[in-house]
Amino acid sequence: MSNEVGTTVITTSLELKEVNAAAVLVESQITVKRTNDTTENPPSILEYPKSQKIPAEMDPELFTRPLPDAKKVAAEPIESLGKSYDATVYEWKAQLESGPMQVKGWFSDKFPGRQIKLEFENPNGNEPFVEEIIELNIPNS
Repeated sequence: MSNEVGTTVITTSLELKEVNAAAVLVESQITVKRTNDTTENPPSILEYPKSQKIPAEMDPELFTRPLPDAKKVAAEPIESLGKSYDATVYEWKAQLESGPMQVKGWFSDKFPGRQIKLEFENPNGNEPFVEEIIELNIPNS
């Protein structure tokens, strides 16, 4: 992301720490590089239930969307890390620190973590930015 004070690169590293009968534990560490400094935030552990039951009154398709209000707009291939993936494309509105954003995201069940790419566009004229996977390291694969 770039603006009048320079470029900011945010790197999020995720590492699978443990899979047990109840949960999957993932360590998340975020580094923020600005034009004149770098901040490395301490890692945190994210815990995800290994499985969950979908209530009978809920549409299972809700659980495949990135957010409940995201709308499926297309199905198209996308290239990432030298491979092509058949992706479902969603769009939604988000409220970020920099203001409201229109978000477009590509997701595939064949891609680790499902999220391949996000594009953010600010209707207030700020420069759009992209979030995408630039490296994927899967041990023992």
